[in-house]
Amino acid sequence: MLEGIILAAGYGTRLLPITKLIPKPIVPLCDRPLILYVMERMYKYGIKKFLVNVHYKKDMVIKTIKRSLFKDITEFQIEDEILLTGGGLCGLLSMTYGENALVHNVDIVEEFDYDRLRVVHEEEKNDITWVLTKQRGNVLVDDKNIIGFGKDGLTFTGVGIYRKNVVYLMPEGRFSLIPWVLNMINEKKIKIGYVVENHFWVDAGTPDGLFRAYVNMLDKEGKNIVINGRVEGDIGFYGHVYIGEDVKIKGSGIVKDAIILGKSSLNGNIDIKRRIIYDDLCLAF
Repeated sequence: MLEGIILAAGYGTRLLPITKLIPKPIVPLCDRPLILYVMERMYKYGIKKFLVNVHYKKDMVIKTIKRSLFKDITEFQIEDEILLTGGGLCGLLSMTYGENALVHNVDIVEEFDYDRLRVVHEEEKNDITWVLTKQRGNVLVDDKNIIGFGKDGLTFTGVGIYRKNVVYLMPEGRFSLIPWVLNMINEKKIKIGYVVENHFWVDAGTPDGLFRAYVNMLDKEGKNIVINGRVEGDIGFYGHVYIGEDVKIKGSGIVKDAIILGKSSLNGNIDIKRRIIYDDLCLAF
């Protein structure tokens, strides 16, 4: 069975100022932290061991996982100095026991077919198999393989399967993954395949992406508005709105296309449109 690797050491700068308070892996997606959403997806597929790298606000991430049902099946790679995407992945792959690992960025919310990914990886005997989308990106492909990076390509989703043996071609220490992949392609040292997915996918590490992840969750439940917190006054809610259980809103006005979380307290004249708010810190999108 595949082991699961989650890359979770980053600073979450695209979600500032919220990530001044909490690290990106524990930013809530409805009723649970992003990292637990990812782990639940992988666990339901059959992943029974997780390897997670942590750096920024690492104690908060570790505490979140140790309070979850994954506490006994998770090992951590604690990075005193952040090793970047390549160095972090190299260390985590070195910790695996099996031949392959399913690798997932912590901020990716998706509904991919992992079985299809695994079949392609095994049948094509790939060293790495990435999940791509048709959204315009920089990943260039032929019929079966990734051949480089450039204009008018496909988009890498942050999810893939990697053979453990690729660690022997990786440098030590901190390095970025994409330049290393390009070098391996140019030198023809590894075989990198792909599958193209049409299922839901979003990078929730951006304000707009996080909002779209919420919209997808609400739509699946057949709801546009979810209010778990305390609301008093004459306030109209429009579009897609999610109000967390510890939120307090009192006054009059409108809330449209907004996610309000944490212990946010809003009073008076309310005019909130296309905002994500956590503990009164606000992100526009």
